[in-house]
Amino acid sequence: MVFDSKIFPATKFNFASVYLELMSYHLRAIVSEQGLKLIKDLDQKCNLLI
Repeated sequence: MVFDSKIFPATKFNFASVYLELMSYHLRAIVSEQGLKLIKDLDQKCNLLI
């Protein structure tokens, strides 16, 4: 779905941003509270995910 240009046309969406949102969504569903804290800490350092 993320790779479908009809759903996410390149003229409206940045592929990297859509992909990072997808990964963030899935990671939040499977990580523990400690894992979520780690992801948030990394995001503050790198400004990538959440």
